[in-house]
Formats: sequence, structure tokens, C-alpha cells
Amino acid sequence: MQLGILDGGTTCADIAGVMGRIQSRIDWSEAAEPLALGALLVTYSNGLAIWAQARKRFPEALFRRLNPVVIGVMLLYAARRPGGIPATGLRAPGLARSIGEGITSGIGLSILPLLFFRRPVLLDTPLEYGPVARMTRREMLEDVLLRVPIGIALFEELAFRGLLYSALRRSYSVRTSVLWSAAAFAAWHLAVTYTSAKQTNIADTLRVPERARPVVRPFVVPTAVAGGMVTTGFAGIIFALLRERTRNLLGPILAHWIVDALMIAALWVHSSPVRPTRPLTEEEEERFDLGEEALAESLSD
Repeated sequence: MQLGILDGGTTCADIAGVMGRIQSRIDWSEAAEPLALGALLVTYSNGLAIWAQARKRFPEALFRRLNPVVIGVMLLYAARRPGGIPATGLRAPGLARSIGEGITSGIGLSILPLLFFRRPVLLDTPLEYGPVARMTRREMLEDVLLRVPIGIALFEELAFRGLLYSALRRSYSVRTSVLWSAAAFAAWHLAVTYTSAKQTNIADTLRVPERARPVVRPFVVPTAVAGGMVTTGFAGIIFALLRERTRNLLGPILAHWIVDALMIAALWVHSSPVRPTRPLTEEEEERFDLGEEALAESLSD
């Protein structure tokens, strides 16, 4: 697997090998590995999102390309750590319990968002998120059945409840490990949450008196981002506790997939935008997701 973002001869194995040699040569303190992992993960997510936005590119398109490559890097790195890949929770023991609790947790975490999407008491109209609302039915199904379970659920759970959480647990208590991994998980979503909030209709449809709207409007997106960070951190706590209880990573992966898939499907069902009638090119998809309504209108004719 080639990493074209670096150079034509650099592979996942090369990167993992460098990381393994660094780990073997440096006298890691107790906090060094989790601190380094947390910093790398938070920088990757927020840095890529900020870089994309600065160049008027849609961050999701970049994550779709890079996340599968980074999964390979993380697995190779995990194989070189103490305990190997099973230490991340990707193992057979505890699998059945993890599956059951993962499904239960995912459904439980989805209830409040689904109720809000169905009856958005704080908004005058249903909540709409541009990139989801403008998907065709086929694109929505591909998203929830392919991209979400691999590019989001597997990726983020391997990173935060696999590598980071296991690194924390080697030196710290359950409570400390759960809270710090959840905090890093929330920080990972900062720039993405901000970008997503700006692509919703929250600021235009918030249920406030018309004369108060100009005063309230500048605070809507920052408030939505803060709320999103809190709820993401809470979900991170639940996923980490599930990982600790079952000693298995499949439960958190399933729970994460169920939450995201149900929310995407609900947003798609309850939205009513102009949708394209044909598959988009990569350039059109980025322009579409950045909210160019004129393009949307032309594609729906």
C-alpha cells in the first residue's frame, strides 16, 4: 500500500517500522506514548480539517482517502507494541458479550438524537446538514454501510479505545484512562464539529423572536460546537467503559457505527433539499458539500 502523500516509495510498513524503532530506542516515560498518540491524533484530525477549509476543499473527501491508509499504519504499529494487536482489544475473548453490549449501547446513545431529529423543539424546521441532505439514496446507503463502519467507527475506535486507551491503562487507573481518552476523542472532533455546524440550518432556523435573531445568531455555531464536544466526550466515556468491561474492541466499534449510521439515516429522511439525480464527480462533490446551491439546482434539473 503506497502513501502518495509522502513519496512514491514510502509504505505503511516503512512508517510503522520507524515508529517501532523510535519506541525501542527511547526510554519512554509512563505518559510519553499516550501523550504522543493523543497529540498525533488530535493534530491529524484538526490539522487536516483546517487545511482543507483554508483551500476551500471539503474535509470529508480527504478523510475518506486517508483514513483507510492510517488504519493500516495503526495496525502495523499495534503489532509492534507490547501485547501486539490483541492488546488493542481486537481479539476473540469477550467477543459475544462485547457485541451484545455494543448493540445495546449504540441504540441507547441514539435515542435522544433521533427524537430531536424527529421533533426539533429548538428549531422552526427540521435539522438539515448539507452533505447528508444532498446525498442520493444510494450514496446514503453506501455511507452508512461502508464508509461509516470502516472509515469512522473502526478508525476512531482503533485509535482511541484501541491504541490510546491501552497505552493509558498500562500506567493509569480506569477512571484516568477513560476520562483522558474521552477528552482526546472530543478534541479530535473540534474542527470537524465546527465545519459541520456551519453546514447546518441551525443559525437560520433557531426558534427565537425575530428581533433577537441578529443578537443570537453569532453565538449559535459556537454554542452548537460546545454542545457537540460535550456529547462527543460523553460518547467517548461510554465507548471506553464498554472497552474496559468487555476487554474487546468490537463492542465500541458496533456502538459507534450504530450511533453514526442511525443519525445519518435520520438526517437524510427528515431533510427536504434539492438532491442530485446523478452521481457527482469528485470536484462537484466538494463544491456541493461546501454549499454551492447553484450547482445543486443545476444538477437536479
